[in-house]
Amino acid sequence: MGRFLLLVAVLVAAAARGANAQEDTYFVTEHHHLHEAGNLGISNYSVLGAPKEGNQYLGSQIEFEYRLTKWWATEVQVDGQTTWNDSTIFIGYSWTNKFKIFPSNRWLKLRIRCQLGGR
Repeated sequence: MGRFLLLVAVLVAAAARGANAQEDTYFVTEHHHLHEAGNLGISNYSVLGAPKEGNQYLGSQIEFEYRLTKWWATEVQVDGQTTWNDSTIFIGYSWTNKFKIFPSNRWLKLRIRCQLGGR
């Protein structure tokens, strides 16, 4: 059964490599703090820009991750930007579902990640 799941993971990765997407395939590292079902994680990532000429701006991304089961987590990200003396705009969103392939913890934790985004 383990070899079958590994073969499926390799085939999915190979098919994803050939798909026409905006970004190349990449690896994501994750923390282990949200393993229990029902846990909610909230993160905020911000950057402040202060150009020599022009207005200062603040870009922010807020992320909500909810663990539905031990093998499934869903995540929503919202991006926005505000410019002093100008405007505040909504940049986009992203909705991601992460599925754990193996039921137990191993030294390599393989996951399938499905993402939908809009700008």
